[in-house]
Amino acid sequence: NAPRGVSARPRKKMGNVQEKTELLSLAKSIILHTIEISHQPNLHPQPSMNTRKNNTTILVCLSAALLSAGCMVPTASMLGPSAMGPSPEQRIQEIQARQAKMQQEIASAHAAAQKEVRDREVRAQEQKMVERKAREENAERSRAWKSESKSVSLSDSVSIELQSIPGPLWVGKFEVTQAQWEAVMGANPSLFKGADNPVESITWDDCQKFLKALNALPGVKASGLTFRLPTEEEWCLARYAGATGKYGTFADGTEITKNDLDKVAWLKETSEDETHPVGQKEPNAFGLYDMIGNVEELTATTDTGYHQMRLRVTRGGCFGNLTAGLLDFDRNTLPEDLGIQQNAIGLRLVATESGN
Repeated sequence: NAPRGVSARPRKKMGNVQEKTELLSLAKSIILHTIEISHQPNLHPQPSMNTRKNNTTILVCLSAALLSAGCMVPTASMLGPSAMGPSPEQRIQEIQARQAKMQQEIASAHAAAQKEVRDREVRAQEQKMVERKAREENAERSRAWKSESKSVSLSDSVSIELQSIPGPLWVGKFEVTQAQWEAVMGANPSLFKGADNPVESITWDDCQKFLKALNALPGVKASGLTFRLPTEEEWCLARYAGATGKYGTFADGTEITKNDLDKVAWLKETSEDETHPVGQKEPNAFGLYDMIGNVEELTATTDTGYHQMRLRVTRGGCFGNLTAGLLDFDRNTLPEDLGIQQNAIGLRLVATESGN
């Protein structure tokens, strides 16, 4: 008897055993495929009523044919859980589990970020205390220091001017200019063009290439000096020049106050958001210019950021982000390995006797 809705047709006599076997195998395959589709909601999430009726009809007809031939009818259990795919309830449970895991990861990341912020605040306070202690310890020695000058030739028209500070250590009188950078590297990457403006738009790697090329110049080799970036401690010694306060000292030894900053620094209020030629403001007691403002100066000192990211410390603030009201602590950090070029980042050189 044929199932309801299916017309009964005269049975066709099977040709031979091989043909019968092939047809029965095909019938089994069709049944298995139909069952598999019906158990995979991700492939057919909302089958229509007609689709479900057609699938049922196919299964009934093929099953009847197999039974009449004395064969076993395949069932869903033959496919196994992996072939059938997850049930709707299992899919919901998986989604809920992923959501719960994601929420845990977000909460963990948020807690780690908050801890990092607190740790950085603690480190900043500790650094302030270290600097205050260093200023007090170095004040007398720095005030008694008689700074000397030296010049190192890079080319016929370009040289580096140096001042001595306690150490002894030679420090660049000015931030590295675009003319000096171009004399060494043959190109000028800066956004704010000007031969006497500080070089900027450079990365940490750019600085390392510059230093290597600089120390290979004949004039530098003849000077007996080796140039490098200052450590943060060396930079602070050069900046404060005997001061016990936050801003350093003038050439006559009097301490710079917040009201004096316009005399020594290009800050946001006066810079018009661009760099300016070096040496236009007043120097400090060591004869060093632009130790505050114009461009942030890279140091050789590292710090640790979120996820233990390696950071390079910059000091001095710059023309765009430093104001008189925010100069209590002009320290910043820059990711070393991102290759970021910023028009606020420059450098100042220090030099030691070769071999020291």
